[in-house]
This record gives sequence, C-alpha cells and structure tokens, in this order.
Amino acid sequence: FGNTPDFSNSLEKKFDWALVDFQFNVEKGVIVKGQCFSDCLFPAFIDEINRILGEGNIPYSVNGIIQLG
Repeated sequence: FGNTPDFSNSLEKKFDWALVDFQFNVEKGVIVKGQCFSDCLFPAFIDEINRILGEGNIPYSVNGIIQLG
C-alpha cells in the first residue's frame, strides 16, 4: 500500500503534422523504458524523443512529460 505499481502504458495522439504513439514502462513512478512511433516527416525529431525515453529517468507525471518537450 502507498507504492505505485509497475505498469506499461500506450498513448496515441493525432496531430496536424503526424500520428504519434508512445509506449512505455513505468517503475516506481519513473518511465524506465519507452519508445515513440510516428509517421512524422521529420525522423530526427522522433529519434530525439526515443533517445530521451531511452535514458530511463523521466518522472511519470505532468512535469516529467513536459520535460520531454
């Protein structure tokens, strides 16, 4: 009781510029592993998101997700 369980999640969002699908694993409130898939015409942007997700230290919170930007 009082601990965040480990889980995986997937979020998909259609923007004007691309469809973006985030898949990630969360342990103890931290995104420890994740990947972004997209039909974006700027693959370097998606590659950078995947690099950041691969670091495994993003808090699973509103502020943590804002840090991705």
